[in-house]
Amino acid sequence: VDESIGRFGFDNMRDTSPNDLSGGEKQKLALASAMIARPGLLILDEPTSHLDQNGRDLLHDVIDDVAKIAPDLTILMITQSPSEALRFQRLIVMKDGGIAADGAPEEIYGDSELCRSCGIRVPDELLIESVDDSQLSIVADSNLEMDNDAERMSELVSIRELSFAWQDGSQVFDRLDLCIGEGRIVGLAAASGGGKTTLGYLLAGLLESSSGSILWHSEEQCPSDLLRKVSHLFQFPERQMFANTVFDEVAFGLQQLGLPKDLIDARIRSSLETVGLPHESFADRSPHFLSGGEMRKVALASIIALNRPLVFYDEPTAELDTESIDLLKTTFRDLKSTGKTQIIASHDIDFLFETCDDIVVLRDGEVGFSGSTFSLLDDPTILDECGLSVPGVVNLCRSDGVREFVRANRITSVRELVARLK
Repeated sequence: VDESIGRFGFDNMRDTSPNDLSGGEKQKLALASAMIARPGLLILDEPTSHLDQNGRDLLHDVIDDVAKIAPDLTILMITQSPSEALRFQRLIVMKDGGIAADGAPEEIYGDSELCRSCGIRVPDELLIESVDDSQLSIVADSNLEMDNDAERMSELVSIRELSFAWQDGSQVFDRLDLCIGEGRIVGLAAASGGGKTTLGYLLAGLLESSSGSILWHSEEQCPSDLLRKVSHLFQFPERQMFANTVFDEVAFGLQQLGLPKDLIDARIRSSLETVGLPHESFADRSPHFLSGGEMRKVALASIIALNRPLVFYDEPTAELDTESIDLLKTTFRDLKSTGKTQIIASHDIDFLFETCDDIVVLRDGEVGFSGSTFSLLDDPTILDECGLSVPGVVNLCRSDGVREFVRANRITSVRELVARLK
């Protein structure tokens, strides 16, 4: 136990209840517990989906150490991350219940038709190799608007000198100040245990701060006020499923609002279609027998159906495949067009950079960075310092010429950059 606790970084948390750990810390604890048995076959089902970059690196370091200590151990990792698959000698691609490919990751990623048909994204690490800096010397239309939209936005939520500590005295926030623009998609990033989920609970009225205030259009709000204005998508949707069918699960919140049946039916159908779950195929299914990704979509449909002005999503991309993540981006943009303000808490910084108007980085209970997404290009070191992954396209922008090209063309991913240069 001592060896496993030390290896996974739990030295100072021996007496901490697992219920008080963050989602990422729980993932690490589960792996530490599994390794106690010294197994011959270790199956890891999306173990990094709730971990920050430091957590992912630690996990893979531990896997490498375990492989050296137990050379007879077979490790099978299930992952949706193309970059993560590059770490392994062998990649097995599944499609429609069968094996679509089996071989070295580089060979499989080199087959563009296979990747397209299986919905696999080529990792940024391989795409970057095809980028020639000389191609970036021509900057796009200089009249393109840059980040001025952030300056013109109206303020929806203002957090002023907010403090919060758990009952054991551990401080999460101490006089936190933060503003959220109306109609914006805001990415919220922090290391595991950095307060993202707690801030979401406070904004949704599920927790009460010890001091400070939350203002809505400059009017101070109590938790009961926020409960009526903010929808919250929890980090682990399977914990909030209780109905017998998907239809009833999505309908529950609407029924509590006393809406007429025909409106409820219409909203359920619309919200399920929006998240990519056809009403005819999923309405009568039990949510308890869906995949993790499908459960997440049902939970998202329940939130969308409530039609509240502010939505907080906690790790919405975890366990989703490439196609579902692309659909999620479209969903968030469609909701923005209706005037919704959305906050996305995630360790998937690439997703945040591609999707969000603004980025907020929490560090040690304070705001380490807050600004429009493209302003992050000027100082990506904040992500390094917080143990967060730096998006591939942002890494490329450490060169001035590349940064100017990416900013002027509003490029949000390495894939988009490579396509633009073809």
